[in-house]
Amino acid sequence: MTKPEVLARSWRENHVRVSVAERAGSQGRHQDGWIVTGLGAGLLLAVVDGAGVRVPLAGDEPQDSRELVDRVVQSFRSGAPSAAPLPGLWLESANDAIRDWLLGYPTYREMWPLLEARPRPLANALSELSEVTRARITDALAGALGGLDSLDTRHLRLLLPACVISAAFLDAASGRLEYAHLGDTVLARVTAGSVEQVTHDQMARFDGEVIREAVERVRSGLATDMADAAGSFEIQRVNLLNGVRHNFARPDGTLAPDEGCGVINGMRDMGAFVETGSLTLAAHETIVLMSDGMALPLHLAGAGESDGAAGRRSRMTDLASRWRLALARSEPAELVAALDAILDADADRTVLPRLKDRDDATAVIATTEAP
Repeated sequence: MTKPEVLARSWRENHVRVSVAERAGSQGRHQDGWIVTGLGAGLLLAVVDGAGVRVPLAGDEPQDSRELVDRVVQSFRSGAPSAAPLPGLWLESANDAIRDWLLGYPTYREMWPLLEARPRPLANALSELSEVTRARITDALAGALGGLDSLDTRHLRLLLPACVISAAFLDAASGRLEYAHLGDTVLARVTAGSVEQVTHDQMARFDGEVIREAVERVRSGLATDMADAAGSFEIQRVNLLNGVRHNFARPDGTLAPDEGCGVINGMRDMGAFVETGSLTLAAHETIVLMSDGMALPLHLAGAGESDGAAGRRSRMTDLASRWRLALARSEPAELVAALDAILDADADRTVLPRLKDRDDATAVIATTEAP
């Protein structure tokens, strides 16, 4: 496999030292993005992780979400619509502009001006982004599925492209940082010895269920290893079914943030899932925004361990210390190198069970300086 290109750069802006680290994953299509832009005397920072394309289906309405997921997975596995044609929007039937948008969602050039012009609080900007997404999806689906409002919303969550985001505005003069967060990206405070996660991983519970099922398939002999388990129909099915958790509502329509994960997917229920807050940073204090692929070492403390893996785990723990130190020192190239060393040490995904060998990994590191 060709070694993926690594972006690593650092600069100073508005009395803040900024570093960006970015490395594509092994799945072949980079879906992370980042934003760093000066706003007055402050700085807008964001990391976005696009959740990819979920295939819109039409025709006979599935009886329930599980039936729909089965149809989606079968289509994914065959690489084309199933033998019983699925009318409506398939990627090849979309016009070029819509197809390019779906495959490249989100378009970060569009996100910049919306975030820059945000009304306070910052969460309002995420609502604006969701409305833009809603309009574009509605335009894309019009005539095929009749727009978003005509669909059973329990199924709709499985069909929509979605992204997660952690965004922050840092006022360098006061050290005040305002943030808004959806999904499993991460905002954390960094010291030489620790990385203190500020936001919550809203998808951890549901991703964990998929991982446990994959591990059990390996242990029971139904799969040879985690890579084999991750590619199985059964695990793909469970993973896709988690799409129901996006801006989740119970069957009676009641929103349930504690049972779901917030995403930008055009659904107006998103606002109930936005996590907001503020911090006050001292001079020379560091924060980081990361995609889940970059934040993987945070999970090492609670990772699994198989027979004979103790030595490997110790080595990975040492490498995680190297990763934390790279964050504290704002060394983006070293940060990616430490992350990849951890993954290389766990090539069979035993200590850190995961579906992807290497997920996309992105970090924006910001350190305040004395005015």
